[in-house]
Amino acid sequence: LPKLSFISAISILPIVLLLGLIDVVQMLPIEPTYRSAATALIVILFIVSALPWLVSQSIGHSTLSGKKKKWIDELTERAGLGNTPVKIWRTNYRNMNAMAIGFISPFRTLFLSDQLVAELPPKQLAMVLLHEASHLKRQHLPIRLLCTIPIWVTAAAFSPWLEQHQGIASLTTVMCMVLT
Repeated sequence: LPKLSFISAISILPIVLLLGLIDVVQMLPIEPTYRSAATALIVILFIVSALPWLVSQSIGHSTLSGKKKKWIDELTERAGLGNTPVKIWRTNYRNMNAMAIGFISPFRTLFLSDQLVAELPPKQLAMVLLHEASHLKRQHLPIRLLCTIPIWVTAAAFSPWLEQHQGIASLTTVMCMVLT
């Protein structure tokens, strides 16, 4: 598969996949309450497992090697991240950035841009890595997701009404995703 650009991977593909899954659930011949529950479950499972994997696979990356890999692995171990992989995000040395993807151990990865790894002194690189590790350790992503629950609960509450007004359900789903 060709590698997608970072913007495409983050904004387009996961949303299309998720909306497709939700549309399939909405077509099932089951009670609206069960459809809402199934939709919520799909969204949660998608966010926890599929989205981090998809984004990770869509970003051009390579693995570390040599002394730098050993040093970074020791640093992530000391930070309490265990075997969380750290990968080089290939940006053609145009981007000095880092990010943590996923929040459950088997599905998370830390990315350090190629320019960041090439140009930062070890102490500064360690600080960037530890900053990203703190996002994972302090559960920043799950906390943000919890803050979106009221939006999804409101949408689920209107689910029976939406059933009677076909065509609005997908629009409402997109609006909920934009608001979150």
